[in-house]
Amino acid sequence: MSNQVLDAMKNRFTTRSFESQKVNSEDLNLICQAGLQSPSAVNRQPWKIIAVNNSDLIAELEGSAMNKLSSDSQYEMFYKNIQKRKEAGQAATVFYNTPCMIYIFIDPVKGTSLESAERDCGIVCENITLAAESLGYGTCINGMAKLPFDTEKEEYFRSKLQIPEGYQFGVAVLVGKTKSGKEPHPTLENKLTIIE
Repeated sequence: MSNQVLDAMKNRFTTRSFESQKVNSEDLNLICQAGLQSPSAVNRQPWKIIAVNNSDLIAELEGSAMNKLSSDSQYEMFYKNIQKRKEAGQAATVFYNTPCMIYIFIDPVKGTSLESAERDCGIVCENITLAAESLGYGTCINGMAKLPFDTEKEEYFRSKLQIPEGYQFGVAVLVGKTKSGKEPHPTLENKLTIIE
């Protein structure tokens, strides 16, 4: 049996090498609308989706994230991994040369709790990745996109991204055409129990 939603779930893999072409506006809107259609606890919708389809701003965010990685010892392992990718001729960046970043910020006050808002953020993230996959784009769920907001440039980036007051980083999804693919990860059947 073929099903477009199930096929998108089965075929999606994490992209760590993107083409430079921008995500077209129509597709980007469809992907973001899928995020907006996500369910949430008590329908509070405690999120703000901010799509960055601007290569100059992404480069600024990338530079700030790399500076944070290289100067903060708690990120030493991640920085070493980036250096290994560079030596292997792979994308030696935090955001894998993505042409588009979709940030999901959350407001714990609008959610029933911080924990609830974080769960809701995960649902938005999943809708975005599956919509992108169904439209032929690769994605990478990226927590490192928080790094620019842990620097002295936090207020600068909050202003550039027009983040509402009180909202905090949830997660980001990198979106673009995949430069090199791979097989989706194998499913682990021992992670499933069905009780009838």
